[in-house]
Amino acid sequence: MKNYLTRAMLLVLFVTQVVIFEVKAQYSTAVISVPAASSNYALPVLSAGTYNVRRVTLLCVAGSSPIGFFYDSVNTNLTWTNTTAYSNLTVTTTTKATVFTNSLGAAITNTYTGTSNAWSAVAIGTTNAQTAVGTVAVLAGTPYTVDVNWNIAQGLMFRGTNNANGTTIIVEYQ
Repeated sequence: MKNYLTRAMLLVLFVTQVVIFEVKAQYSTAVISVPAASSNYALPVLSAGTYNVRRVTLLCVAGSSPIGFFYDSVNTNLTWTNTTAYSNLTVTTTTKATVFTNSLGAAITNTYTGTSNAWSAVAIGTTNAQTAVGTVAVLAGTPYTVDVNWNIAQGLMFRGTNNANGTTIIVEYQ
């Protein structure tokens, strides 16, 4: 009986380890080193496609108050210029109240919510910056690992500011 329990416990331990390693194997790792010429420009980390980013590690070897910005994009410019005078969509939600009076003189209020869309005027040639999905501010020389849950639809881009060459990015994704 004692021998049977020992074997059963070892089997449970083995199966548990197999399941744990199987879950870990589902995630891939990308390691990017930022070159000197591209330290403050956008770099592709993950190519176009759908990804679930689980963890990001950022190590800036030098610089003053380095920051890493991550974008759901494949555009290395990360800014765009509108070519028309109307470019920003404004959504307005309003609540209306209508009072009905019945034949006995009782007032009944009926409320409803309406939504209207309108294009707001923006000057031609206005440059807009793309919104970052995540930002990591670090101390130079100290690696920072951040657990995230980013669902990337287009691809993951990185742009660093105030960081020198030698910045390393490690991304765990699925």
